[in-house]
Amino acid sequence: MVAETPKRSARVESGWSETFLDHERAGSCDLAESVANGHSILQVHSLASPEEARRLKVEAIFAADRRMNDDPEESCQTEQRIVALRAAYLKADQPWRSSSAFSNRNPCVDRLPLCAFPASAAILCDALLLRALSVVNGQIDDQLTRQLFGDCLADATSCEHNPRLRFATGEPAINVYSPGGTFKPHEDREALTILVPLSGASDYDGGGTAFWSTSDAGPGGSVSLNNGRTVHEPTLVLRPLAGSAIIFCGDVTHAGQACTGGRRCIFVASFSPMMNKSQVPTIDEDVARRNAAVTKVGPGRELPPMRNLPSDVQSAPGGVTARHKRMAEILSGRT
Repeated sequence: MVAETPKRSARVESGWSETFLDHERAGSCDLAESVANGHSILQVHSLASPEEARRLKVEAIFAADRRMNDDPEESCQTEQRIVALRAAYLKADQPWRSSSAFSNRNPCVDRLPLCAFPASAAILCDALLLRALSVVNGQIDDQLTRQLFGDCLADATSCEHNPRLRFATGEPAINVYSPGGTFKPHEDREALTILVPLSGASDYDGGGTAFWSTSDAGPGGSVSLNNGRTVHEPTLVLRPLAGSAIIFCGDVTHAGQACTGGRRCIFVASFSPMMNKSQVPTIDEDVARRNAAVTKVGPGRELPPMRNLPSDVQSAPGGVTARHKRMAEILSGRT
C-alpha cells in the first residue's frame, strides 16, 4: 500500500502566522498557492506600532465626526457626487435607486479615503502597505507577490502612488464603525487585500472580520449569502490586536461584523496589478499624485506631527440633521 502524502499544517512563525480557511485544500498545497487561491489567510502580528495605530485611529475618528457634524464642504461634495451618479444612471437608461451606488454602505460606517486625512497620515498608511509587502517578501514567501503582481512591486517606494497598481474604488481608506455598523459578506475581487485594525479590544464591542471558506460560502461566494438562502455561519471571525495585519486574496468571502458599542477603526487597501498599458495613467492624469512627496516610514522612525487630539476621542451626538434630510431628497430624485 502506498502511503499517503503527509499534509502540511498551517505555518506559525515569529511575527506572523497562517490560518486555514479550507483545511483540506490548504493542507494539500504550498503556502503561496493556498493564499492565492483563498484557502488560507495571513496575519502579521505587529505591523504598526501602538503609537502609529493610535495616531491613525484618532485622525479617523476626527474625520468621521467632522462628517457627522454637517461640515458644509463635505456635504456639498457628497451632494455633487450623488447628483452626478444619478444623472449617469439616467443617461444610461438604468433605474436609479439609493442602493445603486452604495450597495455595501451602512449609515453607521464611515469610509474615509486617504484624501480626507493630513499628508502625514496618508504617508503612514502608504508606509504600512509597503511594510506589509516587505514582510510577505522577506519573511513569508516572495512567490506569493511574484505570482500576484509580477514585477509591479519591484523597487517600489510607494503603493498608493505606484502607477503599476490599481486600487478598489475609494481605497486605500479607513473604515470607522459606530454602533450598528456592519459590512455585508463580499469578495474584493482584487489580487490582494491588507486590513490593519487600528482600534484595541477595549475601544469597541462586537465587531471583528468574518471569513468564509469556499465551501461554507457556497456557489458564487457572497452572492449565495445574500439571495434569500440560509446564511452560513462564518468559518472564523478574527479580532486581532491593533496594529496587526490580515492579508488575503480577492476571492475570499469576508464581512465586517456588527459593532455593538464604541468605535472600531480599520485601515483597508485592496489592489491589483495594471493588466495592460491602456490602464496605466498618463503623465497628465498622474502628475499630481506622482509629484507628491512619498516618505517611507519604518518602525521607530519619528513621524511628521499630527493633530494634537486626546486619545479618548468621543463621538459626536447622532441624530437626523439638515444634511441627512437633504441627502434623502437627492436620493429620491428631488434635487
